[in-house]
Amino acid sequence: VESTATSTDLIRSLGTAPSADQLNVQSLRSKTATTRAAGHRLLRAVETKASDSKSIDAKVLEDILHNRDYAEATFSSWLRNGQSRQDIEVRLTEQGLLSKYSSVIDQYDSYCLKHVDA
Repeated sequence: VESTATSTDLIRSLGTAPSADQLNVQSLRSKTATTRAAGHRLLRAVETKASDSKSIDAKVLEDILHNRDYAEATFSSWLRNGQSRQDIEVRLTEQGLLSKYSSVIDQYDSYCLKHVDA
């Protein structure tokens, strides 16, 4: 059973100041708690960023489906940036968007066929 004694409890129980080892353990526990809290904040930030990215991508994909000019401009940008069908599929798969927006992949393929050799 792990003791959760405070510094004051240690001093009272020992009748002396805590040893360097005891202080190191307390310091470690404090640092561990601080690190754990920082880890939770980082995880929340990453999850928020992923959620934001998914929302942005879903908006772009919806716009592609409903606006031909926007689709052309987006596909042109993807092609200029060297994004392949596979790159787009991987991103949509990771975000859970591929099944809903698989037709965008087909549209991008058609766009690439028309514009790669042109």
